[in-house]
Amino acid sequence: MFQQLSGIDAIVMYIFKSAGSNLPSEICAIIFGAPLVTMKFNRKFLLIVSSVGMIISETILGIYCILRDSGINVDSFKFIPVSTLCFFVLSFNFGMGPLCWLVSIEVYSTRIKTLAMAFSVVAYHVVGFFISQYYHSVEALIGMGPTFIIFA
Repeated sequence: MFQQLSGIDAIVMYIFKSAGSNLPSEICAIIFGAPLVTMKFNRKFLLIVSSVGMIISETILGIYCILRDSGINVDSFKFIPVSTLCFFVLSFNFGMGPLCWLVSIEVYSTRIKTLAMAFSVVAYHVVGFFISQYYHSVEALIGMGPTFIIFA
């Protein structure tokens, strides 16, 4: 659920292009590619670093959006949305994204693993559905910046 509550689906489906990215779809696909560092470092360390990276990037993007929406000239900082989104996706991909599934498989006992993983998958998709369904409504109500701060 934390994986979905980070806003990954909202970022993937709606925000990357609306943030002003001119990156071609091939480059976006590379950014979302499978991580290579997950086999080289301790899983706990990667989860912590991944979470901190996601928090930092979404907080910076939220602050940027709040400043932009309040009328402050942020033209000299136009690189922030795309760079923070790239940093968010990279942080997600080398920790929170793949490792949540790996750790959950290892945590559950063999006796309940099938049922527990089925519950995890259902919870993941239910939360993802609600995030995807209501992201635009929340953004329209409170703005993009506060929405990112909530995700962070």
